[in-house]
Amino acid sequence: MCRRTSRPSAPRSSSWRSCRSWGTSGAPAYFWAIELVADKETRTTFTAEQSEWLLRGFLSHRMYDAGLICRADDRGDPVIQLSPPLIAGQPEFDRIVSILGEVLLEAQQQMLANSAAAF
Repeated sequence: MCRRTSRPSAPRSSSWRSCRSWGTSGAPAYFWAIELVADKETRTTFTAEQSEWLLRGFLSHRMYDAGLICRADDRGDPVIQLSPPLIAGQPEFDRIVSILGEVLLEAQQQMLANSAAAF
């Protein structure tokens, strides 16, 4: 038996969008791609070293530990790709947004601390 669900509305929390590393996102149907940038106002991209640390050294592991399975990819611009199950509803999408916000802000804080320590 299949359960019919409507597409969830826009995330109720905007904490993830306040992160400086949040570039743009696409959310057609149940596939999300979140572009990551060093500074969303200037559209500055990450260096190869920063991208490697962010995607493979931090985000993938930290999001998994927080309960969110994602795919981090940097074949073009660095992105986080999410593909929730088709039965996901608003509560699940709200949880995804919450985890994204927490982990992206944590990554931003660590990157700022690491760059300050480099000086």
